[in-house]
Amino acid sequence: MLAKKLRKVIGKDKKIILDLSDMGQGEVEVIILQEEGHVACSAERVTDLPRHRLGKISGTLGREEIYGDAR
Repeated sequence: MLAKKLRKVIGKDKKIILDLSDMGQGEVEVIILQEEGHVACSAERVTDLPRHRLGKISGTLGREEIYGDAR
């Protein structure tokens, strides 16, 4: 089975035009995927990531230091 991925914008008339001139004749299945709500561009997604500054890591902790004498 061949797959073709296209990105289109649905206009005010609620129609899209697909150019399938590179595909042969025959039966096809069309699936429309749309994210709910606001669709963010990739630049917006990166700027929305949380940033944390926790300072320098001065060393490591061993199991005994983390759990103490819990058994």
